[in-house]
Amino acid sequence: MAFSASNKEIEDDYIVHDVPLILQEGNWDCGIASTKMVLQYLNSGDFEEDKFEYICKQLGLHNSIWTIDIASIFSKYEIKHLMCTQTLGVNPTYENESFYQRSFTSEEKRINTLFDQAASKGIYIEKRSVEVAEILKHIKAGHVIIILVDAFILKCQEVELSTNSTDSKSDTKAHGYLGHFIVVCGYDKIEKRIIYRDPSFTGLFQTKFDNFDKARKAYGTDEDILFIYTDDKKEKELKKS
Repeated sequence: MAFSASNKEIEDDYIVHDVPLILQEGNWDCGIASTKMVLQYLNSGDFEEDKFEYICKQLGLHNSIWTIDIASIFSKYEIKHLMCTQTLGVNPTYENESFYQRSFTSEEKRINTLFDQAASKGIYIEKRSVEVAEILKHIKAGHVIIILVDAFILKCQEVELSTNSTDSKSDTKAHGYLGHFIVVCGYDKIEKRIIYRDPSFTGLFQTKFDNFDKARKAYGTDEDILFIYTDDKKEKELKKS
């Protein structure tokens, strides 16, 4: 006897949340742009630039941003979040990594202090690794994720989902590490692909689960991942759509 998949099962196999695209302006603010994308998604496009700039100024974010800084922004907005990482603080082995050298000395104390004070500042952190199944479950529930990846690795197997992508993607692995934040907003279980927004490119992209894992677990990332949760209002909107 043959069984066919239900509409619900088909819907669960392919999900894409309508996260707006915001491009980064410089070579350091991919995390800022990713955060703006998520805030606009959570608030259905209602976003106060002045408030956001004030919060970033309060936090001292002007030429460098770490995952815990992004968590701090969501804490200021009182948005439920959870940061998972393999290192509670700055990994001292990154001191000689070219990507980190430009800001390592000046940022080490600030970031370590922020980790020490995280609980008192309403920043939620767990020291652990995250597997793809947990990421898919989070997306299925209507939530989104900001994640740190090695951009050199992530570019290897990308496939454009939209037709308005304006920048070409390199398929060669460059030397070293290039930390980059992206917004994970969907998945395709059948094709085993993660769907995401990249603040450095115009378009919507996807990459195979295995490539995604390599990029997010690469040396330099500490496997940093920031789960962002929708509020009750947003969840009701998603259920209606």
